[in-house]
Amino acid sequence: MMDFIKIFKAYDVRGIFPDEIDSLVVNKIGQAYAATLKPKIVAVGQDVRAHGAELKKALIAGLLDSGVNVVDIGVITTDQLYFSVGDYGYDGGISVTASHNPGQYNGLKFCLEAGAPISSAGLEAMRDWVINDNSSISSEPGKLCERNILDDYIQHVLKYVDKDAIKPQKLVVNANFGAVGRVVDRLAEILNLELEKLNWQEDGTFPKGPPNPLLPENRDETIALVQKTEPSFGVAWDADADRVFFFTGSGIFVPSAYIIALLA
Repeated sequence: MMDFIKIFKAYDVRGIFPDEIDSLVVNKIGQAYAATLKPKIVAVGQDVRAHGAELKKALIAGLLDSGVNVVDIGVITTDQLYFSVGDYGYDGGISVTASHNPGQYNGLKFCLEAGAPISSAGLEAMRDWVINDNSSISSEPGKLCERNILDDYIQHVLKYVDKDAIKPQKLVVNANFGAVGRVVDRLAEILNLELEKLNWQEDGTFPKGPPNPLLPENRDETIALVQKTEPSFGVAWDADADRVFFFTGSGIFVPSAYIIALLA
C-alpha cells in the first residue's frame, strides 16, 4: 500500500509517478474530496505532464462515481483553475499538477468555492478518509461535460490593465515547457507585444530539468537571451504558471519581494 502520509503535503498532494502516486490513488483522492467537502459540481484540469491525462481520467472517475458533476477544463495553468471555479460559480476545483517539480512527479492542487484555498485541516480530513479505505460510491453517478475557458480567462486578465497605456514592446518569455504560452500568445496579439520565446513547446518531460525559474541555475538561459535581444524586460514561469519571475531589460533577476511590494 502506498504511503498516503508522504504524498499529502501542507497545501497539496505530490509524489513520484507511479511509485508514490498513480491512478488508483488519485481515484481514491477524488472520492475523498467528494466525501469530505460534498461539492455538487467541480472543475478539473491538468498541467502538461506526460501522465497528466491518465491521472485526470482517474480523478474524474472518482468524482463521478461519488455523484459529483465534473467540468473538464482541459490543459490549464493553476490560476486558470481558480478563475474557473470563481467565475463560473463551481463548488470547487482540482488540477492534476506537480507545479515546479521535475517531470517524474505528479500531484493534485485543490480549491474550494469562489476559488478559495483548501485548508490544511481539509487536506488532513481527505488523507485520513483515504487511509481508512472508505468508499463514496453513489447510486446516482455524476455527469461530465467539457468547457473551453481560454477566451473568458483572457478577458478576465485584461480587466486588470489599461490596454491603451501599454505601448508596443519586446519581451523575453520563458514558459519552461508549460502551458502558459497558450495565454501569453493571445495576450501578445491583443497588446501588440513582440515575444522572444524560450522553451515554448509544451513538454511534460521537462527536458532541461525542474521547470523552476527560482533556481539560480535555471535563470542563465533567460538572462542570456535578454542580454542578446535587449527587450523591455524578461519573464519566466514555472510549469503550472503559479510562479512568475521577472528580469530587467539588462538581464538582472528581480527578487520576488520587490514584485510583491510593487503589487501591494
